[in-house]
Amino acid sequence: HNTSNIINKNLLPELSHIDTANCNPSIIQSSAAVVSSKKEKNPRENAQELLFKEILKRWKPKKKQSEN
Repeated sequence: HNTSNIINKNLLPELSHIDTANCNPSIIQSSAAVVSSKKEKNPRENAQELLFKEILKRWKPKKKQSEN
């Protein structure tokens, strides 16, 4: 519950900028949880930067098949 409050308070604006069509929601959720725990330990960290770094660590883009 505490993690949920931190996510809502610190990460909600950043989450609204993510195109979920290209990124799995479970990746976003797990990344947000990691960032929340990091923010608890060090509140001076930039939440947006941490979030985007965590998402990039976990994101595995799939190759699109060309349409012919």
